[in-house]
Amino acid sequence: MTIINYEELFAELKPDGAISEDANKIANALMREFIFHRVITSHAS
Repeated sequence: MTIINYEELFAELKPDGAISEDANKIANALMREFIFHRVITSHAS
């Protein structure tokens, strides 16, 4: 089984610090809210 080091992989594609840890946390929270809203909405109809 191969373990992929995503930080190393993506470091070549973007400059250091292009996406901060805070921005990543915010994006993840927004995605969770979006998915949660879609699940609730789909069950309501």
